[in-house]
Amino acid sequence: MNENRITKLLRELRQRVPQEPDWTPSVAEQDFGFAREITSCLPPSWEPPSGDVYSARQVIWNAIKDYLETPMPEHILLIRATPGIGKTTAAVRAIEELTAGRIAYSGPRHDFFDDVLAKSCNPAQWYEWLPRQAGDEDKTETCRYTPQINKWMQRGYQGIDFCRGVCGWDYVNKVCPYHAQKKRAERIIFVQHQHVSLGHPMDFSVLVGDENPVTAFMNPWTIPAEYIFPPEMDYSESLSGILHDLQTLASVLEKPMQGPELLATIGGAEAVFAACESFELPADALAYGGISHPDQADKVPYFHLPRLIELLTRESYAAMGGTPYPERIIASKAGLTLLLKHEPAEMPQYVIWLDATAQEGVYRSLFRRPVKIVNAAARLRGKIYQAVDRANGKSGLIDKDGELQKNAVQAKRVIDSIIADREYECPSLITFKGVSEQIEDIDSGHFYAARGTNRHEEADAIFVLGAPMAPIKRVVDMAKMIFFRRDEGFRVEWSSKPTPYNFIAADGMGRQYPISSFWGDNDLRAVLQMVREEEILQAAHRGRPVNHPVDIWLLTNIPIDALPPDELLTMRGILQAPQGVDIWRWGEVREIMNRQDTVTRLDIEGLGYSDRTARRYIKIIAGMDGWELAAVKTGKRGMPPKVAVKGKKTNE
Repeated sequence: MNENRITKLLRELRQRVPQEPDWTPSVAEQDFGFAREITSCLPPSWEPPSGDVYSARQVIWNAIKDYLETPMPEHILLIRATPGIGKTTAAVRAIEELTAGRIAYSGPRHDFFDDVLAKSCNPAQWYEWLPRQAGDEDKTETCRYTPQINKWMQRGYQGIDFCRGVCGWDYVNKVCPYHAQKKRAERIIFVQHQHVSLGHPMDFSVLVGDENPVTAFMNPWTIPAEYIFPPEMDYSESLSGILHDLQTLASVLEKPMQGPELLATIGGAEAVFAACESFELPADALAYGGISHPDQADKVPYFHLPRLIELLTRESYAAMGGTPYPERIIASKAGLTLLLKHEPAEMPQYVIWLDATAQEGVYRSLFRRPVKIVNAAARLRGKIYQAVDRANGKSGLIDKDGELQKNAVQAKRVIDSIIADREYECPSLITFKGVSEQIEDIDSGHFYAARGTNRHEEADAIFVLGAPMAPIKRVVDMAKMIFFRRDEGFRVEWSSKPTPYNFIAADGMGRQYPISSFWGDNDLRAVLQMVREEEILQAAHRGRPVNHPVDIWLLTNIPIDALPPDELLTMRGILQAPQGVDIWRWGEVREIMNRQDTVTRLDIEGLGYSDRTARRYIKIIAGMDGWELAAVKTGKRGMPPKVAVKGKKTNE
């Protein structure tokens, strides 16, 4: 690319109007064309589970047994098990007794192995596969060049090529602690989710997975600008000019660029497609990353061309046809980001995965195999109460500086009122991290914390405050990686529609509330459910309501199918505040009503209310059950002042 081309490109960039994002921002609630209020609907057909945790575990056992007896299954077995029923216990016992050969058991984190081992009847069968790691007082060293090999692999190369070039086969086969693990005699190997998504050096006949593995499969890969053009690239290739353009863009862009605008800037969709089609990667391309000393990992170029060319080909082909497509190439100051997915070359014939909130479409895309779902659910032993006033999103509870907002303060008043009225002794609160850290008088946790822990199992009430939600663009980018083989553009319109609760009111009808989502795209909606609805479900189950009676209070209006409310409430109703009063200060009035048999205007004015408001409050109090209006004789001329006094119950 000559100097004139660069100058022209820079001039165009300076004049360019910033492109619209490939997602539709949320709009104000009043713009949806209908009121945000709860309405009647047909009663739901959904029925809550009737079995206990033991019957749910038997379902897991039977499903695993039947699956393992199926010769050459094409599908994976996805067990959707209620949190707290002991799915890990059931799975561990099943594979110990029902399987033969080498088994991989995959968990989300290192310390999960302790939980698994505690449930084993034969711990001697198990071994925890250690990743490449440097040693310290808490960790066993498995690789003496851990930082260097991680850099090497981050640049697109295979770890085994580093081992061969730097350490040599003799060291690998006889000395290396990491590779020595391949000789372990234990039958069941505990691995982490990334060992599944990246592939594993051992062969397994069965893979069992526990908890959601999605993050281990997503691969947003950023190539810094200086590495976009490979050093050994042939300048005569038509692709060379395109790579130079991408490199220039990444060094000058003030805002990210992607999609048709990016293709138009680097020469047009037709030219990009033709360049990708004509380019042949040299057979010795891997030699660009040849390595014989660990320090070379800092200088080796990125081996990104195969993945970049694949995406350029797919996107330019779609652009030529004029059809919307997922935009997975993003140029920015950070470099060139490719939204990719880890896809292991091979999977064991038998794949069993346990996930309380499993989405069939997500797992079908992750593993690229058909999915059979088995539901292992247990009835809840406590009650569920849901307040439908607000979704309580993060921005309404805490600002960007970490300060609690009015909604958070008001919600805390509701929680305090419930705790006092119900006399809970051991309540827990699950909410956003920044909110939970500032509430000190109640045991609290936050969304997206480690699943499967029992920290809140002693609670007699679980309060779930808020609707967790990733930024919309983040949800869309997640979908682009999870559904990596999808070439059809995502329908990213953010809209709202009435959504029913699994609830039947006293009138025999159901209730629904307008909820915002990606209603026009099933894949996007599945990803949104993972980060919103499923996280609310997980938060509610921190108290293990399948194991003991614990009340669940959902302070969010999002309907959760697996959390059928026993009561739908409002904050006004919870605070017992009648219409016409300030519900957030009504507690002050209630305190007066609780300690006095008579409430006067002066009592109300003493709280800072005007005389007019005090008169209105007296009438409201007098109209409440157990109160009545009375006149006070003062001996003065004129109308005697009215007060509210405790009287007989009106319903007696």
